[in-house]
Amino acid sequence: MATLTDDPFALACERLTRIADLRNNDLLDDAEYDDLRAKLLAEIKVSVLPAREDRTLHSAPTTPEGWRSEPSYGHLHAQIVKRIRNAYEESDQDGKQMSLRALAEIANSRALKEGESVQLERLVDEVYRPFTGNAYSAEDAVAVLDRVITVSKISLEIISARDASAAAKAIAGVAEQSAHEAGAEIRRDVQEAQERKKSNVTLPTKDLDPLWKSLVGEDVLGAMNGAASAVTVTTPFFGIPPFGWAPAIVAAVGAVIGGGVQSGAAYGRRKGAAG
Repeated sequence: MATLTDDPFALACERLTRIADLRNNDLLDDAEYDDLRAKLLAEIKVSVLPAREDRTLHSAPTTPEGWRSEPSYGHLHAQIVKRIRNAYEESDQDGKQMSLRALAEIANSRALKEGESVQLERLVDEVYRPFTGNAYSAEDAVAVLDRVITVSKISLEIISARDASAAAKAIAGVAEQSAHEAGAEIRRDVQEAQERKKSNVTLPTKDLDPLWKSLVGEDVLGAMNGAASAVTVTTPFFGIPPFGWAPAIVAAVGAVIGGGVQSGAAYGRRKGAAG
């Protein structure tokens, strides 16, 4: 039977518990505790990495520059916001391509189950399929309602899968919710146009494609960028206490944060343009 000393990971975790007890009993000060804890986390990291022929007993990796011993939630949020800000600065870049690049990063982190990358790529294709027409036209708005139904169908297929990952559920959930909100907003535009028409007032053309992308495409891009940022920032710490979330959970949290941040920014831009 294997003992605790046979398992470096278990031994290091036990030591973490012991030094926490020592600090709680005032036998270690904060500086001593932080120093020992950082060294133990480095040992844990070595124990969970695949063996390499060129690794020596004293080659414990260090944590990334700027970190203490694990990523902070505030830093995670900052990295997501930074990536979304960079996406705005690259406004000449195609939102669909940026979404697909982020999706590739998420998949490479093993945050998705088998087949989910293909499903999410299909979702991105549908979200970014171009529109033609006027948002104030009842006839053109029918195409939007059809798109809402299609996006919802794909999203719900992803979400309802029995073994769906948290990451895929989060991204699909953002897309599904945003599509329904877009459909409701465009219905309101049509109703407004019809009311104005009764007073012999004709509203100017409101292009459907940029409106849809602002309402739905931006949210999906934000969710993708948020998830990709989250897994990129935290990959060196997966499985290491206390930031021991699985990649899928980290990506899901990032997707919700990123989708919300970018949605709010897109709303502000729409209001600014309208004003």
